[in-house]
Amino acid sequence: MKKIAITLLVTFSVCALFAQTPVKKTWNDGTNTFVPLGTKLRLQAENLQQEAGSIYYTFNFGEPVEYTEPVALSQEGQVWISYATRDVFNTVSNHKTWNGIVDGTAPVPKYFMDGPTYFDEGVFYFTSQTGFLLYGEDEHSGTEHIYVKL
Repeated sequence: MKKIAITLLVTFSVCALFAQTPVKKTWNDGTNTFVPLGTKLRLQAENLQQEAGSIYYTFNFGEPVEYTEPVALSQEGQVWISYATRDVFNTVSNHKTWNGIVDGTAPVPKYFMDGPTYFDEGVFYFTSQTGFLLYGEDEHSGTEHIYVKL
């Protein structure tokens, strides 16, 4: 029985106005694995030499394809990758499935205000009695941070 492993190669670029290096990462909330748009999945079989067999995979329940290069995740949403090896005797290993959610859209900032407020010629005024609730909505992976400048 051949063992097969799946490796996430996060390869994407981010342009930012801040002097920060973008963090390339995956995130698991205990149920789902979230990956950035543009992630490439590399399939690797342990103890399988190229001339002795090959790796096959299906992408979102499509037709089986022989693996030749990392699989680019170029669309947002739920993704299913099933994979197995086939040796020179046409014996197929047990299939395994990896699923994840691809997210490439930033959260949309939202807010609520409660209490005294006043706008005058483009200037916003509020008092110590004014309450603010700030949050971000994201269809896929949620909001990690909210930055506020008052």
